[in-house]
Amino acid sequence: MAGLRIAIVSTDGTNVNDHFGMAKRFLIYECNDIMTFVEERPTETYSVGDPEHPFDPERFGRIAALLKDCTRIYITKIGDTPAAKLRGMGVEPVIYEGPIKDIPFQSNVFHSRGKTMYEKLKNALTDLAEENGLLESEVNITAKILTPEEAIGETERKDFPLLQGKEFLVQADFKNALGQAFTDAPGNFKGKLKKILELKLTDNNERSLFIATLNAVMRYVDAADKTIHCKNKEPELCAGEIARTIIDKYSADVKIGIVGFQPAIIDNFSKNLAAQNVKVTDLDKDNINKIKYGVLIWDGRKMAKELFKTCDVILATGSTVVNDSLSQLISLSEEYQKPLYLYGTTVAGTSKILNLERLCFQAS
Repeated sequence: MAGLRIAIVSTDGTNVNDHFGMAKRFLIYECNDIMTFVEERPTETYSVGDPEHPFDPERFGRIAALLKDCTRIYITKIGDTPAAKLRGMGVEPVIYEGPIKDIPFQSNVFHSRGKTMYEKLKNALTDLAEENGLLESEVNITAKILTPEEAIGETERKDFPLLQGKEFLVQADFKNALGQAFTDAPGNFKGKLKKILELKLTDNNERSLFIATLNAVMRYVDAADKTIHCKNKEPELCAGEIARTIIDKYSADVKIGIVGFQPAIIDNFSKNLAAQNVKVTDLDKDNINKIKYGVLIWDGRKMAKELFKTCDVILATGSTVVNDSLSQLISLSEEYQKPLYLYGTTVAGTSKILNLERLCFQAS
């Protein structure tokens, strides 16, 4: 049986090392039990050196035609518009930098992550709506951006990303059942449930609205709980419980890899484990390569694989389901056989649907 085809942007034929706009060729591989090189496809470069970067539909169309038989493309960088257009034609852009041979193509999740993962979540929400007669109802979904005070109340610690204006909490209200999602691209929405299901989920804004709604609907039908973020002293209490849970299960010598800058969690692990046993990745350039709570923050775009290689247990923020990195984490968890735990309210519904481990002790 033919495997899935992927495209790779590489200047040396060995590493994924360039971004979509600069590609002069696509290396095509077929992935089944092994990853087999198929052919090289020369292409005109999408970038023409214009600092304004206007989208050129004709130029993009010619380039995209070379990828129509691929399910994903591996690049180091890609603009939001071409990424959304590729997803629209069924090609999932994967931000990756490193050896081609290390791409985790054998994982079961390789065939069900990215776009297909969101399709699975959409299908689950559609089924719930149809089973409970909600799809065509006149119920409105109202998603709003919560203020920091509404989201987490008064906390002693002031370096939570939400308090720094680095992320926002979107809340969906479905028949008085609330669901939330953290995002860096907030937006408001009011409309019927079926309109949420029509979203293409090609950016963080649409994914946050969808995930918040998924959480609210699943709460409404008693299919998920703890969908409302904890407040005031509770984030500190939750962080302590998470650290104790992991340490009690895996020992005080456990090497923990934390995905996402959550200061209370990092601090609690740093106080209870040896410094070299705590590693953290984040996507915020203001945190990357900085020392926080005695831990050097790695670049999550480049060091995800290293995190799984060097740590015993991975603890990731639930907002990875919104920023489209959760599928990679699941894949790496399978590839390296490392347990993956998710924390927070954002992943409440997703963890139930995908059968993922979730730690969330103080949410309501």
